[in-house]
Amino acid sequence: MIQAISVTTAAVGTLGVAGLLWSILRPELAIWPLPEGAGPALRTRRALNRALGISSSVLLLAIVGVACATLQPMSGWQRSVGLVLFFGGGLFALAGYFALGTAGSHGAQVPLVASGIYRYSRNPQYLGTLFVLAGAVVASGSAWTAIAAAPMGAWFALAPFAEENWLRSTLGGPFDAYLRQTPRYLGWPRAKRSA
Repeated sequence: MIQAISVTTAAVGTLGVAGLLWSILRPELAIWPLPEGAGPALRTRRALNRALGISSSVLLLAIVGVACATLQPMSGWQRSVGLVLFFGGGLFALAGYFALGTAGSHGAQVPLVASGIYRYSRNPQYLGTLFVLAGAVVASGSAWTAIAAAPMGAWFALAPFAEENWLRSTLGGPFDAYLRQTPRYLGWPRAKRSA
């Protein structure tokens, strides 16, 4: 049963990665992020976007379920490291979610947020989720958890590349300055450059 859940989770996650790669390579037909507007073509893309979002949430829960069901005997420090990654990543992602707001976190155009946690990472929600996935794998010590988590990890690592051109076109110069100053994933802000 666990093997079937892991393989199914990996397969659906791989479809999500394919959709994201499509969005990176064909931004005019992207399913993430979606442009504003209406029409039949956008309705189809919006439906794919919603399905991807819902399946991502279900997949994350499935990965955690697989991790819990396949816990392997291991040293206390390994399990502790996994739990720190898991809960620390969750808090990091939530901090990004609350700083950006619900609408912005779901792809709506909102003003640039470059303070707080967004000063150290342009993508704290994605990075935090990567830590959650890594924590689940480490804490469980299970290959099945790793198989289930790998495609989702790829999705969260690639998502910023699908968003950056869209953000550049919607936010303009301030976003370009933010790109130069703030690391994509994590680090200290770089000094402002004079024009």
